Amino acid sequence: MPRIRLAIESLSGCEGCEMALLEIGMKLVDLIEAGSIEIVHAPLIMDSEELERADVALVSGSVRNEEDEEKAKWIRERVDVLVAFGTCAYAGGIHGLGNVIRRDDLLRAVYGREPTREVPPVIEYTKRLWRVVKVDTFIPGCPPPPDLIAKVLTGILEGEMPAYEWRTVCDECPLRREEKKAKRVVRLVERPKDFDPERCLLEQGYLCLGPVTLAGCGALCPRKLVPCIGCLGFMKTPEEDFDTAIARALASIGASFDVEPPERMAEEVGDVVGTFMKFMLPSFSIPGLIRRGEHVE
Repeated sequence: MPRIRLAIESLSGCEGCEMALLEIGMKLVDLIEAGSIEIVHAPLIMDSEELERADVALVSGSVRNEEDEEKAKWIRERVDVLVAFGTCAYAGGIHGLGNVIRRDDLLRAVYGREPTREVPPVIEYTKRLWRVVKVDTFIPGCPPPPDLIAKVLTGILEGEMPAYEWRTVCDECPLRREEKKAKRVVRLVERPKDFDPERCLLEQGYLCLGPVTLAGCGALCPRKLVPCIGCLGFMKTPEEDFDTAIARALASIGASFDVEPPERMAEEVGDVVGTFMKFMLPSFSIPGLIRRGEHVE
């Protein structure tokens, strides 16, 4: 097994992906001790501001300010394989929900005024990494499942780029499906008298995004009777763009309910964007979606 020089860099995010990397535990330690992996750049854990060259870079976080854009381009120039590490890099992430608010309004809400020069200039909207630089592959998740990280790193070590099976969380979920539609939206804190702990949550009215979310977590949340919130990003085939995948996903969830009149569905959901696009909003071609009826370019 050849040795790879590994760089780890983060853009705007929470550093949760780096914590997930540590959860690999002895698998990572063994690879480092065997000389298969040499970490040459990782500002979070080592003093390594300069980087001449690396074979692989794990880049987490999304692009929210000018510094993020510069950093993404800087590391792209210095690595052979760039991995979008985590859902923020892959799809935009949860803080991409800020795209529904105009930049100036968002800054005023947070700072009360334009931030000082110590804060990197904030760009108009959050971007996923793919919009700024060429990405070779990705590891989804918020944070990514440790087994998935290990699988991708091992594959790269063996000279193989990961070939994802385009499956959904439902394919990993043990709950029973009866192909029945729910009559209303059930809140997470509710437990109806006829609740069946062995039956599909979506069919019982919970807004579970398992049917449209990329597999890889082992259906961790539904196994604990918690609806999937889509943290690995929507499943898309290689032939689909994100707009098509997102439209298909929303239509699929809507078709799982038999609510009359249909217009009442949005009222029952409440926060439609926050519910269905919690991790995916920056993946739309129109970055800010629609703000007050205006298309944002």
